[in-house]
Amino acid sequence: MSKLYRKTIFIFIIILLIIIPFSKVHVFSSFSSSSKVLYLSTYPEDAIEKKCKKCTKEPIDLVFYFHGAGGRVDDFAKPYSFGGLNLEKENKFREDIVFLSFCYDTNFHWASSDIVKDSIAEIHRTVNKFNVRKIILIGISSGGTLALNILSLADKKLQEKITNVLAVFPITDYKYTEQNNKSEWLQEELKKHFAQYKNPEIEEKNSSPITWVSKIPSSVEIALVEGTNDTLVNPAQIEKYYNELKKTNNNSVLIKLETNHLVSPYEKDFSEILNLILR
Repeated sequence: MSKLYRKTIFIFIIILLIIIPFSKVHVFSSFSSSSKVLYLSTYPEDAIEKKCKKCTKEPIDLVFYFHGAGGRVDDFAKPYSFGGLNLEKENKFREDIVFLSFCYDTNFHWASSDIVKDSIAEIHRTVNKFNVRKIILIGISSGGTLALNILSLADKKLQEKITNVLAVFPITDYKYTEQNNKSEWLQEELKKHFAQYKNPEIEEKNSSPITWVSKIPSSVEIALVEGTNDTLVNPAQIEKYYNELKKTNNNSVLIKLETNHLVSPYEKDFSEILNLILR
């Protein structure tokens, strides 16, 4: 057996080892090169291909999951320690639900205005593939921030489809977070991120859900989750957002967990929250 042949076989095996563990959950769909959204993954794995054949007949619900800063597109299938939906462990949800997760050109997207704009465009593109009854947005950390911004800034047609939003440990006010959080790492990452924009202060404001809270439809059910011991995302700024939200939306709730930016100690609670939202 030649060295080249053995090397080729070795590379092929490595590729299989990488692909196979994710094959039960992931189908990747590439988007245009101009989009900040690179691709999406779906659960069930054949959701787009299989569901599209019936999309004009059978209505389904779409659940969009947004991972946090530094997360990966496949985090939505992982256990609750990563804020995921634990799909691989047990599929306990209805058959008429399709889960989707976006991957961005930078994992540290911080729910910026360009990310929000492209996410809304790709959600439209994805929704057009199905007969959609309703849309549910779920996000953790900056993914929760993104979910709230998408809801606020989506056009009316898309807003009318969104019935529920679950935002876990979201940054709702970047200025407040930058000034009050106890993480040097987060402070540096935020400064580095917003510094790339022509006007960092305006982008920081536009990226903060508190700026757009008045645009949230009154009919959407919103669950905010704060960690009372969170040193990354200050619970006070989530509570401020919640108080503003309640002025125009009576369908919102604030859930307090005694944790420091971790879902894992509350797997049971998180599972119950998900089941309630995905009922």
